[in-house]
Amino acid sequence: PRRILHRWTGVTGTRDRWSAVLVSSVDLTEQIRSEARVHEAEERYRSLFEQSSSAIVVVDPTTGDTVQANAAAAQLFGVSRDEMASVRLIDRLEMGDDAAERVVRAVRSEGERFDARVINALGAARDVLVALRRVEFGGRRLVQAQLADVSDRARTARALADVVADLEQRNAELKRFAYFVSHDLHEPLRMVAGFVQLLSERYAARLDDRAREYVGFALDGVTRMDTMIDDLLVYSRATSREMTARPLDPRRSLQVAAQNLQGLLDSSGGTVTIGSLPPV
Repeated sequence: PRRILHRWTGVTGTRDRWSAVLVSSVDLTEQIRSEARVHEAEERYRSLFEQSSSAIVVVDPTTGDTVQANAAAAQLFGVSRDEMASVRLIDRLEMGDDAAERVVRAVRSEGERFDARVINALGAARDVLVALRRVEFGGRRLVQAQLADVSDRARTARALADVVADLEQRNAELKRFAYFVSHDLHEPLRMVAGFVQLLSERYAARLDDRAREYVGFALDGVTRMDTMIDDLLVYSRATSREMTARPLDPRRSLQVAAQNLQGLLDSSGGTVTIGSLPPV
């Protein structure tokens, strides 16, 4: 159905009698529908505004005064709903020296998102994520600030940063420890190798084949221990960025392990057999 407004106007003739009637009709259907859509949008916005779990504050950018705020905003700032009218958002937000520039960009409908801190009525601070955007009410150009409380996330991020800093410090200490330990271990190994070598040279005529074999085992063990200390030092200095995966021959690793157990194998009469293995 169409909504039409009819207006009747009488035209007076002689002897004060109507000589004609003018009828004008205006189709108000689209105007009424448009007003209904605007009203529906306003009701939908008001419902979202009131039910939002995020604090929403509408501010007049020319004065900084609060025009409207929802219940979540009052709770965030630690005041009653009525007292929110006297809360100046710019005074309660710690958002850096460029606060005015952010508001100007929001008024230009560019929108702004940034991290800030809210100081409530009790002086307690809460970390928030702020989203600014331009809105219009009754022909007024205003700024809507939506503040999501991210205190728990920020606290977790700070705790994680502290853990990372502590790990980095411990890693640096471990590197220093590995350097000093490797230096201290190299010296007694060199002394053992020197005395074993001296023993094999000075008493070579008195050593049988088995004794010379044992001397060889001792020198080989010292060499492998020295290499292992160097490798541990390199490993302690390595980072995940410096590590590159490459194929490894497991037979070689097993052979080194068997050499490390050679003394125990000889005393127990054990043997190690290494078969064919694929690279890994």
